[in-house]
Amino acid sequence: MSDAVPMTDSSPVNQDEAVVQPFGRDEELKYLFAAIQDYAIYTLTAEGMIHAWNPGAERLHGYTPQEAVGKYFGVLYPKGGIDV
Repeated sequence: MSDAVPMTDSSPVNQDEAVVQPFGRDEELKYLFAAIQDYAIYTLTAEGMIHAWNPGAERLHGYTPQEAVGKYFGVLYPKGGIDV
């Protein structure tokens, strides 16, 4: 027997009583990145610096978030692997 929460709830919802407290974009991304562990996900700044790093990226590339965040994305590729 699974303890999973059903994706849909057929009970009626009174829209006047519903309270929605959206996450801020950064907080939402933080939770999303942490939850996805089977895929490497990272974001870059406009300058090519690693801005965010998830557990999947750590598994794939071998760098912890402390080692990767703030570094130029070129560290993810072998020397000579990027033509700029």
